[in-house]
Amino acid sequence: MGRWQRKVDQLVGSVIGDGDVSHLPGAGKRLDLGDNANTPDEWRMAFKIMRENEVAPAWITAGKALETREAQLRSEIAREATRFVHAQSPAQARWLRAVSEFQASVARYNSDALRHNLKLPPGIPHWPALKAEALVEAALRKARSRSAT
Repeated sequence: MGRWQRKVDQLVGSVIGDGDVSHLPGAGKRLDLGDNANTPDEWRMAFKIMRENEVAPAWITAGKALETREAQLRSEIAREATRFVHAQSPAQARWLRAVSEFQASVARYNSDALRHNLKLPPGIPHWPALKAEALVEAALRKARSRSAT
């Protein structure tokens, strides 16, 4: 807890300055520490202070990056599936290449997700691995159902 204590002392010292904190939002009010049920009790105060000061642990930043990458992967395969379903026979080679590249991207994503999960503190849910084949099949089903209507 020494590292957290030093960070808290530093932040509090920068805020207090001359000692007058009456101008700060929430001055005189109790802290609400129960806002996230997934946060272990011993970490809630530290997380609240970090959130209020726009400081995030590396694992949170990495998690947001994984979330963005997952959305991009899903979007890319959906776009390629739509292109494949609406195209003529020469699209087969392009589709196979796109699926192969997508599978490689998913494998890299899963590797990064695993490394991320190993860094997570206890009690924080892990990022699940993506299943490339299932995502490809879902994208094709969705593209085919759109083209049928």
